[in-house]
Amino acid sequence: MTEKKHKHKRLSAQQWDEVREAYVQGVFDQDGNRSHPTLEALAESYDVHITTVHRHSKDEGWLEQRAVFQGKLQQEVDNEKRKYLSQEAVEFDVNSLKIAKALQSDIIRLMRMSNKDRADYEDQVEAWMQRKIAALANDEEFTEPKPSLPKLFSASGLVQLSSALEKTQRAGRLALGQSTENQNVSGNVTTADAGLNEAFEIVRKLSATTESGSDSVH
Repeated sequence: MTEKKHKHKRLSAQQWDEVREAYVQGVFDQDGNRSHPTLEALAESYDVHITTVHRHSKDEGWLEQRAVFQGKLQQEVDNEKRKYLSQEAVEFDVNSLKIAKALQSDIIRLMRMSNKDRADYEDQVEAWMQRKIAALANDEEFTEPKPSLPKLFSASGLVQLSSALEKTQRAGRLALGQSTENQNVSGNVTTADAGLNEAFEIVRKLSATTESGSDSVH
């Protein structure tokens, strides 16, 4: 007995638009992933002869439409990536600015503390000298010991703090999107981060030396 030949469906104009859209824009699975079916897969899915599908594709330029759609889709993806990276960069810059300001406050506090201790020590020594001179003038015995030198930053220590302060200021300017003099900045994130790390390391070492009990911090 002769096997009856399969008769394919005749699609309406609306259905052909659906086939074209599925080929050009792709279809989504249950997980939301997009895939682009082949003409053969679409012919089988819609029960249409493959020759008919190829003819529609060629006459209507489906392949070119798919290329244009994929190009626009990729551009949208790239734009979203740039937007995300831009937001991340802004957030990083804001955090870097906060850190720079906090670190700057610590540096200024250390410098002021050192200057105050130095001034207080000089006042104490001056008063001690006046009492010694008065005692000697009256032929009195003077046994009061000279005031002990407090834990002061040396000149080199103050220079290091000044350097750390400059680095935090530079990091802050970078975070605000401002240029810095005599510096080739390839990226705000890397440069600001490196400057803050270096400044923090300077402050950490100087603070650790102060706490160790040295009379002069180098």
